[in-house]
Amino acid sequence: MELVRNCSHGSDIVTYFEKRGKQIKVIKTSLTKEGRENLKKEIEGRLWYSRQLNHENKSVPATVVIDSAHYMRIEYDYLQGVKADCRKGLVPNAGILEKLVGHYASIWPYNNGESTTLHGDLSIDNVIEGDGCIRIIDWEHFRESSTFWGYDALYAIFETLWFGMRERAKPQSREIKIIKKLISILNSTSFLQRDNKDKPLMSVIGYLQNNKAMWGEQLEKCPNKLPVLLYSKEQVSLIDHMISEKDSD
Repeated sequence: MELVRNCSHGSDIVTYFEKRGKQIKVIKTSLTKEGRENLKKEIEGRLWYSRQLNHENKSVPATVVIDSAHYMRIEYDYLQGVKADCRKGLVPNAGILEKLVGHYASIWPYNNGESTTLHGDLSIDNVIEGDGCIRIIDWEHFRESSTFWGYDALYAIFETLWFGMRERAKPQSREIKIIKKLISILNSTSFLQRDNKDKPLMSVIGYLQNNKAMWGEQLEKCPNKLPVLLYSKEQVSLIDHMISEKDSD
């Protein structure tokens, strides 16, 4: 048995791996009300995601092992693959972001401008790449109809940018070039609404600020849980302006 995470980032959930012969299971447990609610969201999110994948390659649902008034335990199959490291910033992670954004654009439902599904923590740290495909994990903040189309993909882009900008006031031109390419993938579906395309970072932050309650006490205990909220107003304005500028010939 190997401990992976013990209530990190303000979470009330403990995660560990358990080896059973040749099989490895991911186990998640919690003793608190909020933690148990998040585990229920994990179950719902994984089932929803499995349906979007249409049973291709690997199944992703989780199983409830124990569900009582004071304790919950779920488990699912360990997925072999490689995880990216968002702390390295945007440029080294451009390849995985392009795959993630393309994956999002190909499976995320569009409801004629109405709200769509929320992952709620779509960091590239929550993406596994292996067997020629990528899979999204950690669905503890899942909501089936809560946000605008493109939100989670844009969040992943700007979170990765934030880590690369921690010691800089503004992004590099090559980072903006990568972001433009990623947004063009989303825009190619024609599902990305104009406001969210023209001011993508402001749109993401506006949604977060208006819906902080969905992350519950976890965000109160750990304000760094959602790094995109740490951009200054000046940075938000500058980044959106740089993205909207036309490339020079």
